[in-house]
Amino acid sequence: MSGFAVDRFARCMRRISLVGCCLLFLPGCHSSSEPEGTFEGFAAQEPTQASPVDPAAASAARNRLADEGVDLTWPPEGPPLLWQQPMGTGYGSPVIVGDRVIANHRVDDSERTVCFDLESGDLIWEDQIPTTAVCEYEYSDGPYSTPVVAGDAVFVHHGQGQLSAIDWRDGRRIWHRDLYQEYQVPPGIFPAGASPLVTQDRVFLSLGGVDTDAGIIALDRATGETIWAATDHAAAYTIPVMTRVHGNDHLLVITAEGLVSLDPTDGSVDWEIQHFGRAPLSYNAVSPVVIDDIVLAVTGPGPGALAVRILPDRGHERVWKDRRVLDSQFNRLVTWKDHVIGFTAAGQGGASLRMIAPADGALVWEYKSILRRGQPVRVGDDIILAIGERGHLASLAVRRDGVDVLAFTDQPLMTDPSYCTPAIRGNRLVLKDEERLAVFDLSTFDPSLSTTED
Repeated sequence: MSGFAVDRFARCMRRISLVGCCLLFLPGCHSSSEPEGTFEGFAAQEPTQASPVDPAAASAARNRLADEGVDLTWPPEGPPLLWQQPMGTGYGSPVIVGDRVIANHRVDDSERTVCFDLESGDLIWEDQIPTTAVCEYEYSDGPYSTPVVAGDAVFVHHGQGQLSAIDWRDGRRIWHRDLYQEYQVPPGIFPAGASPLVTQDRVFLSLGGVDTDAGIIALDRATGETIWAATDHAAAYTIPVMTRVHGNDHLLVITAEGLVSLDPTDGSVDWEIQHFGRAPLSYNAVSPVVIDDIVLAVTGPGPGALAVRILPDRGHERVWKDRRVLDSQFNRLVTWKDHVIGFTAAGQGGASLRMIAPADGALVWEYKSILRRGQPVRVGDDIILAIGERGHLASLAVRRDGVDVLAFTDQPLMTDPSYCTPAIRGNRLVLKDEERLAVFDLSTFDPSLSTTED
């Protein structure tokens, strides 16, 4: 059993805490701590800039991708739409592999993993599994997790706790396990939402087998057989992270209880730190980030950010903790040089995009916009592309002292609320909401229409 001094009542309360949607992204996941399962109550803000546009910086950022045929300076109406397909419910993000797009969604009582041709939008294959998962709040009935592609397989964690390995080339099932049933994981008020981490030979998952000491499990990637199970932690809506520090491999997992470091070989626990929201409507839903030997765990609102240093003996020491500097709820974090960038929760006068220094927790800059709690991805070295909660799309050139707006749509491209992380490959951008999957062309813009020229 875990060393956490957490009684069963507290554990049960966290298990039924309010969870929004998953990310996961990849990474990340989604949750809300707002009353009655609602995302209302935020002051609308027009797009603003952290500083006046620096034409030289914007031009440099644009030119870095120009040789690859990518232009992120679209006109106010957004980049041209290449194709779109209708989608059902679910907050799992799309993924691109080769010349294909893979996504999951739900139609009636069928959870579906679909594969489209990236250029034409033609359906190549579809995998279906029956589902009766029900969300007790106003969010969708899933699926919440994001498919993960590794080698020839795509790994899908379904809303009722099954895990499938599917050949992404033809949709053939490689293996399938009902993990919730096998490890006696009771259904929560939201569908399962953690996404797996897949390495060369293993699949790691925050499963949440509290009563069977299977909070975190490792499976054989080729067969799906269990290699080890560890902890009695309930699952969070996160993805594990593997890192090598001081010559040692660490598997870092944010569970419903907090941050855990394990030896990925045998699942032995190095250390665990409590870090979770104590309000009844909060949940851990942001995956950890590692820069050098520092691990950053973020959850909000409430606990905020915690920085831990990994020591050569596999131990740890706390570096700093701050409840307000960065308290992301369900938004993935991105790194820029030796800094971390992420969206805050909405309880600090409206959500904003912030860059912090993991070494000491210092706030470097803050950018407020109508994106609110957006989902960012880094493109190239210095550009962030983000989809906002309400469906606005923005590209931002990152500087040490702020951001320059390269482009920002004046109207939403996707349906509000929009929680799925964008996927980008070359000059193709994939966005997804609970109505459609849309692919946009990032190669055909007229530079004279760029917002950076104003």
